Amino acid sequence: MAQTSIITGQYVSIHLTAATVLQRFCAWLIDILLLGFVWSMGLGIIAMLTLNFRTLAIVSIIIFSILIASYPLVAEAYFNGQTLGKKIVGIRVMCLDGTTPSLGAYFLRWLLLLLDYSMALGLTFIVFTRNSQRIGDLAAGTTVVRISRDRSALYPYRFNFADLNYRPIYQQATNLSMKQIQVITRVLYQVHDDSRQQKLLQLAEKTRRVLDISVPPGTIAEVFLINVYNDYHYFMSHPL
Repeated sequence: MAQTSIITGQYVSIHLTAATVLQRFCAWLIDILLLGFVWSMGLGIIAMLTLNFRTLAIVSIIIFSILIASYPLVAEAYFNGQTLGKKIVGIRVMCLDGTTPSLGAYFLRWLLLLLDYSMALGLTFIVFTRNSQRIGDLAAGTTVVRISRDRSALYPYRFNFADLNYRPIYQQATNLSMKQIQVITRVLYQVHDDSRQQKLLQLAEKTRRVLDISVPPGTIAEVFLINVYNDYHYFMSHPL
């Protein structure tokens, strides 16, 4: 399977497994079946409610069609990069820097759907691009990655701080105690159950408050904690 290597804005290296063509197709098929069902039910309801109102029927069908067509955009924007199909298959949309895509990025992916569907261009680009990106992904700076069932999709290099090119960002990390660092380490590398994401979010927020630092919008909790972990060890091994 294709591996997507990412260097985040905090200089943390992570590896993501790109969704396969089969996974993306299955997610698409589930969404199409869902939309087909909703479409047929919606047309039936519109037909009954506007039986003697031709103009109203046409306007209703146009509005309903727009809503159906915007489903991928709305679902991905409000459900963390996932439509129902992606949720079931276990894949999601993510930026190449490891952050959650902006509404503009989701919109750009959606806008280029027709181009991706035409002449199988999307499939061609997914197969032959390094990060398995369709045209919409290339334009938006996103890709579709797998979400592991038993652990986070992020796999950090634990000893980034030992890299000669490592660039720390949070000097305040030295204000943490060894016990606090051990808590961060335990959550990052030992917790792999269903409560993992909630624990990461809570720990990241508590760490941010303790250190009294601001975090760039869209920063993934796990990435932030990995960076704090590495910065702490970097400054401990490189005293000022």
